[in-house]
Amino acid sequence: MSHTYKRVHKYYLSLDPSPEDLAHATALFLSYNSWTEAIVIRESSTFYTTFTRTLYDYHIKGDRFQIRLDDHLSDDQLFEMVAEVLHSEVRVIVVACGQLLAERIFRQARKSGLLNGRWIWILVESAFSTKDHGELHFPPGVLGLKLRRHGLDRSAVRSAVLFFANAMTHCSDLTSWTMDKDHLNYTSPVSCWFGPDERREAFANFVYNTICKIHVGELQYITASARMLLEI
Repeated sequence: MSHTYKRVHKYYLSLDPSPEDLAHATALFLSYNSWTEAIVIRESSTFYTTFTRTLYDYHIKGDRFQIRLDDHLSDDQLFEMVAEVLHSEVRVIVVACGQLLAERIFRQARKSGLLNGRWIWILVESAFSTKDHGELHFPPGVLGLKLRRHGLDRSAVRSAVLFFANAMTHCSDLTSWTMDKDHLNYTSPVSCWFGPDERREAFANFVYNTICKIHVGELQYITASARMLLEI
């Protein structure tokens, strides 16, 4: 759960894949193919910085060779940096950046002789689009890894909220929330469907803090079933 979305709203929780999710998925893909080492060519954005750090810290062993690029680099500068791959014995290259920069990387990789079949190239997330048609932007044989985004409708959101509310009835923290002196006058059950008043604000704060506690493993449960429901 990323805290970088606080600038959107204090209770905002992004459903988009996090850089940690992408790093884990990339590691699973590498492990499945018995590739224990990889070079990461990445842009300097916060997302791909976190992705690379997570990938190296928790998943990839051995050489931690990474090349950090920016869009403002000239073609000559880009060529020199991409050609550094030739000095490594690692044959798996992960490209983590936007699509336009990825296309520039491959143009320089071709000039460097890095597309002769000796290296395995893997594009992740925004480095490629699954909706492209017509001219191919990348050479044949390049692998792509993109996390699937699940769409949500109103019924799915309602089901998730009911599931969460049911789990919270088994939490020890729920009693302290309902017995708080600021809420003793409220007779309605805990619900996210409160009107836009202080009750919904209080409930939203409770839910958000509960999710944060679950994330860091600090929440206390009354029953084992509560733990199963909340951490499923």
